Amino acid sequence: MIAKISNFPVRINLLIALFAVFPLAHGEMRRVWEVQLAKKIKEPSGWPQLKYHAVQSLAFSPDSKWLAATIDDHQTKTTIATHVFVVDVAAPSGPIRQYDVEACGAPIQWAPDGQAILVCTSVIKLPGGQTCSIEPPATGPPMLPLLRGSHTITVWLDSRRIWRIGASGVSVLDEDCAMQPPGRDDNSVAGAERRKMSPKWPPDGLKDYRIVNVSTTPARVLAERWGDSLIAHFDIDPLPTVRQRVVWDISERREIASWKPQEGHPYGQTMYLHPYQDCTLSPEGNLVAEGANGVLRLYRLN
Repeated sequence: MIAKISNFPVRINLLIALFAVFPLAHGEMRRVWEVQLAKKIKEPSGWPQLKYHAVQSLAFSPDSKWLAATIDDHQTKTTIATHVFVVDVAAPSGPIRQYDVEACGAPIQWAPDGQAILVCTSVIKLPGGQTCSIEPPATGPPMLPLLRGSHTITVWLDSRRIWRIGASGVSVLDEDCAMQPPGRDDNSVAGAERRKMSPKWPPDGLKDYRIVNVSTTPARVLAERWGDSLIAHFDIDPLPTVRQRVVWDISERREIASWKPQEGHPYGQTMYLHPYQDCTLSPEGNLVAEGANGVLRLYRLN
């Protein structure tokens, strides 16, 4: 009996150690760090105060050294605004840059040279934070989050030009949001992006997954399987939500990691959209970032 009692603290310590490790595991990923961005937000004067500071969108810089995140969806009678944070992947406890722009927060895209960020329809030049909008000033109330995704599609053509598809058609703008004459190859951007995807995708068993983003070295895919949320709004059908995420290695034809994302809080004042953690894969395919409820987490793939 004495021996059993003396071993009891050792067993407790082993259990504590195991529970300390397992929360870090995420599929076949290991947590590297966690940052509480909600505690770092500095609200500009006149912006509505929100409760949860939910993450809208995430994106790694082309060299994977920086992680950009948009947080909150501040809506007034005339504008929509979001916080953009840029975190040093190698030193997340150091200074974090915050940019405040009058734009919706998704999607967020880095310029190929890493010197600017496209947030919805606004351009942020780094590191100074000068901004411009590729959309003309709005004449009516801001659009509901549910409708923004189909309003305008934007993508970087290169580090100096942006391709925009909107209600007025297709146009090309520079990094200062000035209109540019279209080039011969501009309309082939979407086709070129599709051709980057390996014909080995999707593998059997993942045909109902949608691609979030792709790394090239190694060739890996971050994909999501969607379903209906249990939450309905304003007597409309339940909103879609993410049921499962997977990182798949195309060249090795195997699953690297698979997990079910946790639900989060609303990022706006009008509707509860995207009740799940946002997620992105680094260009090198070895890091995954997730964010929700004002928290960013970085994982390393095994």
